[in-house]
Amino acid sequence: MIEQQLENEVVLTTKQVIKYLTDVWGDEPSHSMIYYYVREGKLKAKYEDNWRIDGTLLFDRVVIEEFAKEFKRPEGYTLSEVSKIVGLHVTTLQKYIKDGSLDASKFDFKGKPTYFVPKEALTSLQESDYVNRSKSKRKSFFTRDKEFYLYQSFRNETTNDYGRIIKVENNIPTLLTAHGKEIIGAAIKDSGYEPIYKVNTFKRITKKDFAKFELLIPNSINSKEYRVFDFIYNYIGAENFNVERDSYKIILKIKPIFVQMDKELIDTYYETILILERILKEGIVQLRYNGLHIGTDNESITINVPKSIKEQIRDLANGLDLSIEDYIKEKLLNQLKEMEQNDVHI
Repeated sequence: MIEQQLENEVVLTTKQVIKYLTDVWGDEPSHSMIYYYVREGKLKAKYEDNWRIDGTLLFDRVVIEEFAKEFKRPEGYTLSEVSKIVGLHVTTLQKYIKDGSLDASKFDFKGKPTYFVPKEALTSLQESDYVNRSKSKRKSFFTRDKEFYLYQSFRNETTNDYGRIIKVENNIPTLLTAHGKEIIGAAIKDSGYEPIYKVNTFKRITKKDFAKFELLIPNSINSKEYRVFDFIYNYIGAENFNVERDSYKIILKIKPIFVQMDKELIDTYYETILILERILKEGIVQLRYNGLHIGTDNESITINVPKSIKEQIRDLANGLDLSIEDYIKEKLLNQLKEMEQNDVHI
């Protein structure tokens, strides 16, 4: 219940307003949210011209009661919440809203314009091909017990037969042997196949950037291209790359890293390093005398703008559930792509 001492108050401080709204909304607003609504003229404060004298804003209780009703959290789910539920990126959800595939309405919430998706629309999205296609792309590339990794090498010591894990679906691995036989799940080890190397645990690289590689799916598990995965599992780690595949290509995303290598190791993997250079799509692969550098060629751009402009950009970014950096980057790249399509020379 609303605290007893607030019930008879005619004028509320900012702190009291927050307590009141928390009780009514079930969600605590921030001080910055209150100030945002005041700046936008959506919440009227008393004595707003000289409120800094006492260090707080004051509000008529009646005004706050009306505000609480008008700006109560709308029914439905924010895009961030929908993203976590269905596993689609917020930017993807925004595209679905724009093309009419996803029903959503925009409301002022917590001091910023925010999309809300009705429960019925969320249910429909969960059952749609959009989510199913995304899930198929995002299938994990290793089993939960971390005993099998996609494209990991195996060998049967008794028969000297060779194989690779070619699929991990629903936590079940499939191994393809050099003779073209598929072995599924527990039958892999029961048939005598053991991993040629142990996939160790590596320190996770927290940088957001990555180098991107694209590899056409080889026709044979004996293909030299698959040795890229042996190198990654041994010297980079499953923690620091991601792999996706469609019907004809494999997409690798590797976090920036320097792999320390002596001359013998460089010689062993030299052909594999050349393959990495060949399949690179975005980023840098640089062989040095003491190891291999995999990185990005991204550079930062710093600009200074008036505070009012920054606030406008922040509001626009918040409306799309993006950071200011991601919002500006997306707009810039879209503009450059549009200019390229229109054959506009810079």
